[in-house]
Amino acid sequence: MVDWIFGIIPRLNKKGTRFGALFLVFIFLSTKICAQWNNGGEIDYRLINFGFILGANGNTFNAIKKTDFQNYTIQSAGLGGIVTSGRLKYITSNYTTGFHLGLLANLHITDNLDLRFVPDVNFSDRTLAYAYDSLNSAGGALLSNPIIKTVQSTYLDLPILLKFKSDRKGNIRSYIVGGFQYSYDIIPKKKTDDAGFAAVDKLVKIQNNLISYKIGIGLDLYYEYFKMSPEISVTNGLVNILNQDNNPFSSPLQKLIPTSIQFSLYFE
Repeated sequence: MVDWIFGIIPRLNKKGTRFGALFLVFIFLSTKICAQWNNGGEIDYRLINFGFILGANGNTFNAIKKTDFQNYTIQSAGLGGIVTSGRLKYITSNYTTGFHLGLLANLHITDNLDLRFVPDVNFSDRTLAYAYDSLNSAGGALLSNPIIKTVQSTYLDLPILLKFKSDRKGNIRSYIVGGFQYSYDIIPKKKTDDAGFAAVDKLVKIQNNLISYKIGIGLDLYYEYFKMSPEISVTNGLVNILNQDNNPFSSPLQKLIPTSIQFSLYFE
């Protein structure tokens, strides 16, 4: 069984399904360890309990382009001379990896429903790739086409979530979780200060505040003295966070909507 799961992982695409495969591997191995009835520290019988979270994430943008985005070309002085470009062919955002860690406060409402507050710090840089028909430097400098712009982010996430749990079967209980999340980007301002930069070196800037919705699935696994919950979730932004700076890289864009796939381990 384990060999079969690992065999399919290399064939999965890059848009987050590897997180799902690794999640399944982890679940399979964990359930083999939970061989006898455990109390899990009697977590389920407490009105309020606390814990912590560790996780990895894959992050990207839903980049919504203007209808005339192809007309935004580069005419700029650069480090290697005058940089010019042909028409803009496409703008894409590939998944990049990050990690998150935080705390958990859980309010027991019923045997099948909890209210959760899970503040965490999320390191989640994203990239945008700008491909042009041509890209040249009068000074002879070698230029990479597409041009990659990294958008750095360190979010303080403040989600409020409802956790809907199945009945416990032995040492396992499945659940779904969903809710809304407010995030604030705490990255230092100096890392986004491009004053004095040539147009070709300008940064893509985003707003500090973000509202998202979050949904996920997971399993509660009961051990003798604690409960561990592997979870895979998706977070999608509800607002445009593009800070329009009228440079060659923000001007072709109408909106930037962040999205993230997260694999998390909760310990209670």
